[in-house]
Order: sequence, then structure tokens, then C-alpha cells
Amino acid sequence: MNQKEQILQSAYSCITEKGYANSSMRDIARKADVTLSQIHYYFGSKKELFSEVLHHLTENYLDHMRNILQDDTKKDEDLFTSISTIVTEASEDSSLIFDFASLSLKEESFGFQFQKLFKEMEQLLTEQLRKRSFKIDAKAVSKIAIGTILGASFQSAIAPDQKQPVLEAVRQLSEVLTTT
Repeated sequence: MNQKEQILQSAYSCITEKGYANSSMRDIARKADVTLSQIHYYFGSKKELFSEVLHHLTENYLDHMRNILQDDTKKDEDLFTSISTIVTEASEDSSLIFDFASLSLKEESFGFQFQKLFKEMEQLLTEQLRKRSFKIDAKAVSKIAIGTILGASFQSAIAPDQKQPVLEAVRQLSEVLTTT
């Protein structure tokens, strides 16, 4: 792992442990075993470093979704099963995404990354819904699915003991959306 990747991994780790607001550049430098000047050399500022972490985080999240939704062995799965898998397997990343999401309300560059994430999620879900031949407006349902994925992930992240009731609600919503 090169120094830049080491800094990114350390930043990710610090944010996971402490959250964005409580992660300092000094903490990251210490964890990465580099100097502050090396972090500034590669990223310039905390905002730029964390913007890069968010970029990698959202790309990983999308890759995870693609792998689940485009897996040919699961093409006959219902929408619920796919969404449940996304919610269940992405719980750590979901917590970080929510930390950054709150910042995106104030920080324009983070907001643009979330707009890109939502657009790509919508395209991916729309494509998969059309492939599964549901008699629905796939684009509209993909927007509902995004809200469902993020809402269920958020609920599961803040109340892990409620994951099963949340997934049951997702299953029921999936049935409503795909049987009408």
C-alpha cells in the first residue's frame, strides 16, 4: 500500500471510530504513521481528504449494490431479497455515509457526491427493475427503493436490534410495489 492509500485507509478508520467531526488530521497522521505535511501534500486539507474518502466510500457502496443486483445467479430474486442483502451487508459503510450525508447539507462538494451517488443508484435500480419485468414505473420505484435502502440502513445502524422488523417492513413494501 502506498502512502496516499495508507492515509486514506487511516482517515476511513478514524471516521469509522470517531465520526467526521471528531477526527483530526493529527489523529489520521498518527494512525497512518506520516507527518501532517504529508497529508497536506497529498490532499491539501481535511475537507479534500474526507472528500476523497467519501468518493471511495460511495464507489464501494455502488460496487456492492452492482454485485448484488447484477449477480446472474440471483436474477430471479425478488426486490426485497436484493434490498435486504444491500442493507444487511453494508451496515458499517452505511454509518459513514450517514455521517457524510449530514455534512452534505452544509458542504457543497459532499452534496455533489451524494447527488452522483443517488443518480447512479437510480440508474442501477431502474435497469434491474426493468430486467425483472415488473409492470411498474421502474424509474419511480427505483427512487422509492433508494429511500427504502437508505432508510432501512439508517434504522439498522442506529438500532441494530430492530434490523429484523425493518427488513420485514422492506419485504412488505417490496410486495406492494411489485404486485400492483
